[in-house]
Amino acid sequence: MSSSAMTASRALQTIYDDDDCPNYEAAVSRSNTNSTNAGSSVHWTKAAEELQQASGTFIPQRQGAIHRAASTSRLPPRPIVRRERYVYSYNMVAGSTPLQFHISVEPASGKQPGFYTFRLSLKANGIERSLAEPLDLKLAIDPKKLDFVVFIFPGKTSIPVGCVYSLRVWLRVNGIDHRVFGDDDLWIAKDPDFNSIADASFARLKKLNRNSQYYHGVVGRALVTFIVRWRLISGKLYQYSLEYEAGGVSSMLFEDFRMQIDGDPRTVTFSIYTVPMQSMPAGASHRLRVWLRSLSLGSKLIMGFSTGGPQTVIIDEPAEISAQRSDYDDKSRQGSEHSHYLH
Repeated sequence: MSSSAMTASRALQTIYDDDDCPNYEAAVSRSNTNSTNAGSSVHWTKAAEELQQASGTFIPQRQGAIHRAASTSRLPPRPIVRRERYVYSYNMVAGSTPLQFHISVEPASGKQPGFYTFRLSLKANGIERSLAEPLDLKLAIDPKKLDFVVFIFPGKTSIPVGCVYSLRVWLRVNGIDHRVFGDDDLWIAKDPDFNSIADASFARLKKLNRNSQYYHGVVGRALVTFIVRWRLISGKLYQYSLEYEAGGVSSMLFEDFRMQIDGDPRTVTFSIYTVPMQSMPAGASHRLRVWLRSLSLGSKLIMGFSTGGPQTVIIDEPAEISAQRSDYDDKSRQGSEHSHYLH
């Protein structure tokens, strides 16, 4: 064997003895650090080629690792998708309590140009929740020049009495009205007469922590603890959950209840009660109700009035997540300082 062949053979043996498995992570790290390291990676590739020529042995793993690392360092950044959301606001005063309805209009994700997603939310006493399901409409008009009609009126019979209202939102364009949102289960009242509910059993707030509240109650003669938890998602948007625990067994009642809160979420409290239902065996089934403090309304139709043109919100987000919903989803609910039914 020639001296050059023996040298190449020893060098090859040293490579595989020092590192039996190619260190891809180290190679990628070196190639992505700076231009100096990238240059040393190219020199390493050339050295491997010279060694291959001298020994007649092919070294695919290391060369492949270097080429992949070099190409990784040249990937372009993800493009940013810019969208505009137009928010129309309508105010009304009901039972001496101000309400504000927000209607947002933005390009629909994953659809052809011209389609827009409409969303409705209600804000009262610093707390906002979404209403109804989002709606997609195709518009041949300027989305920044829309007009809506928003009103509420007394709804169906309820217990407590006078707590359910109906909501209607119409889009008015070129003399033609289109109903876009409707909700016949908008439960709101000031100081509802909970004492009128036969056999209702109320849970009491016993402990308030930084991000949870504990309520103790009796359900079918069983001692039950209701646990309300919340976490901050972003900005002023919070995600709430409710679970119960009895006798060492617990279960989730709801876990994706969202509210946008202007103040401290610890000031938002709940009214939780159960009502027995017919069951076999008797006393084993109960209807659960959860309220927040909200507003009062009278017995007549109340119209909302526009606050002016829409507010334009610019949304910048990576292209790969642009299809996700902005704002908060349609599972959201509202809470504030007066009674408001949730579940």
